[in-house]
Amino acid sequence: MRYDTLNVRGVLCSGVSLLVLSLLLTFTIGVGNAWAQSGNYSAEQWWNTLNADQMVKALYGDTATPKEETAAKNMYADLDAETKQLVNDAAARIYPTAAAPDNVFDWWESLDCELMRIAAGDGNTAYPASPYCGHLPGTTGMTLLGKEQQEHVYKVGQALLGLEMDIFTVAEQWWNALDAEQMVKALHGDRARSEQVTAARNMYADLDAVTKGLVDALAAMLYTQASDNVFDWWESLDCRKMRIATGDGNMADPNSPYCGHLPGSGKTLLMAEYQEHVYKIGQALLGLEMDILTAAEKWWNALNAEQMVKALHGDMATPEDVTAAQNMYADLDAVTKGLVTTLAAMLYTQASDSVFNWWESLDCRKMRIATGDGNTNESTTYCRHLPGSGKTLLREEQQEHVYRVGEALLGLDSSEPEPEPEPEPGDGGCALAASAEDATTLGLLLPLVILPLMFVVVALRRNPR
Repeated sequence: MRYDTLNVRGVLCSGVSLLVLSLLLTFTIGVGNAWAQSGNYSAEQWWNTLNADQMVKALYGDTATPKEETAAKNMYADLDAETKQLVNDAAARIYPTAAAPDNVFDWWESLDCELMRIAAGDGNTAYPASPYCGHLPGTTGMTLLGKEQQEHVYKVGQALLGLEMDIFTVAEQWWNALDAEQMVKALHGDRARSEQVTAARNMYADLDAVTKGLVDALAAMLYTQASDNVFDWWESLDCRKMRIATGDGNMADPNSPYCGHLPGSGKTLLMAEYQEHVYKIGQALLGLEMDILTAAEKWWNALNAEQMVKALHGDMATPEDVTAAQNMYADLDAVTKGLVTTLAAMLYTQASDSVFNWWESLDCRKMRIATGDGNTNESTTYCRHLPGSGKTLLREEQQEHVYRVGEALLGLDSSEPEPEPEPEPGDGGCALAASAEDATTLGLLLPLVILPLMFVVVALRRNPR
């Protein structure tokens, strides 16, 4: 809700809130390093997927003392400081932040035998005879993991990398979106033997164990950390993965029509017919509810003429750009429609089950594109949030526009309930100001609140009793 004036109670309440936040910030600076050490998200996600025996073996192998064993058999949040540091160190070894692989397949294949065992909770030293010192299907001339070990690797890899969906769900969704010829080419390229052709041409549920294992491994390669929308997912792939994803082949080939990019990437573009297949496959692999072309049309037609231009070109549009952009989706020329569809593929994320979750999953640039406010990540008043987020709020008319374009993009009706609004100034609760007028008023009145409180604090410190 937007307020042009604030009552005195609201100002004082907000002033106290800001003072408390300042004190908390000062305290946080002092303990920041300790929090950073305990807030290792990847380590926590990985650790909590292991069972009790695997926890002990990941840290100590077979040499744990009774005390160490007891300390290790806890969920991450309940570990003592010394054990938690060992877990953090182990996680840093199996998943270094610098140049780390972005998918489970490449991550696992980057590990040596010792790190494979640590990651799986099988031990903490290299032991070639371990069932976990092996590789995923799709690697050539390597000892393969057994089926049980593969499943465990996918589970711990998904957790460590923070991936939304499990690999088997991704594999099934992707595989069933390919046609028979694409299935064969994704697995074997142009070198499939007759028995491989027969085995590959089945829906996921009907694949034999060996073929299904290979499909799972390819899905683990294709499902990357950029996988919350089709645009970012596609642009995270290299040429070989692009070909596998679309069922065009199994090896890198720069001459392939699928080794190209989507409009807006600034790179060599896919032709329009290939873009459509990428959207279809990406939608399936990411488990998105609605096809990208439908989402694009619904979103675009919810913008007005000025917003259409700004979503595509920001403030840099030529007269030709303006003329081409100011049309309903069905009337756009091929080039402009391709760019609009690509932006929709960027905006339509895995968080698209509600307008609130969708909006809060976007970064500043995507917020601006979605609302037709611009095309860059330069912060504007649309780079704000909805009530219930606990963050700086959009103005009321902006919230209405966000719900309008969000409902269109996501194919939702306008009866979707909004989250509970945050307390408003003057209603018995405290809320920080959300407009420039409020900030100006606070700037003038805040010293009147802070100075007396500072004298009280000083007096208490001099005479604690």
